[in-house]
Amino acid sequence: MRKIAISNPTLVNGIGISEITIKDVSIQGSKTVAYVNIVLNAAFVLKDLKIINGSKGLFVGFPQKSYEKAGKTVYYDTAHPLLGDLRKTMQSTIVEAYNQAEAQQQQYKPAPAPQPAPQQQSAPQQQLAPQPSQQPANTGWTGKAVEYKQTSSPAPNTPTPTTKVKTSSTWGDKKTVDNQAFGNHKGNTKQAFGGSNVTNERMNTILQGGR
Repeated sequence: MRKIAISNPTLVNGIGISEITIKDVSIQGSKTVAYVNIVLNAAFVLKDLKIINGSKGLFVGFPQKSYEKAGKTVYYDTAHPLLGDLRKTMQSTIVEAYNQAEAQQQQYKPAPAPQPAPQQQSAPQQQLAPQPSQQPANTGWTGKAVEYKQTSSPAPNTPTPTTKVKTSSTWGDKKTVDNQAFGNHKGNTKQAFGGSNVTNERMNTILQGGR
């Protein structure tokens, strides 16, 4: 509710508005924007005037009552100026006061608090597929990382080679047995069986399993 005092009212036949009280209303579907009380000559109060937003702009409606006549609702003013000039002056004074009050209200109306900016949803991170191991495949290589030595297994069903040992055709003669048979690259038959004092007969006996 806003009260506006008018220090120098416009007078018509000695009558003028000295104070206006405005009460804003918000009724859905209604053209009434405010109710007004006025004081005339600081001596007479007139209540329940309306400020209406019509097709040609704002205008003042004076207090009314209604009654039913022949199935229709009839409205009539309960208080209103009899002089046209006084009605016109009262209309302009009330509408002008309302507009000034609205302008002042908008000027001192606090600015709305800034709304936080909507957060952008981050795109889901794409999971990378696991990378294959960079280690060399097991191909039978052994040794250091920079030196590879391949070991191979013998093919299946491959006969193992045997080493033939050369021996003398007769154990009884004095020929030297092959070195690979007895592990001595310089020794003869007598040295392989214990020394140079072994006789041929003793050697034959040992080879045949005797003592």
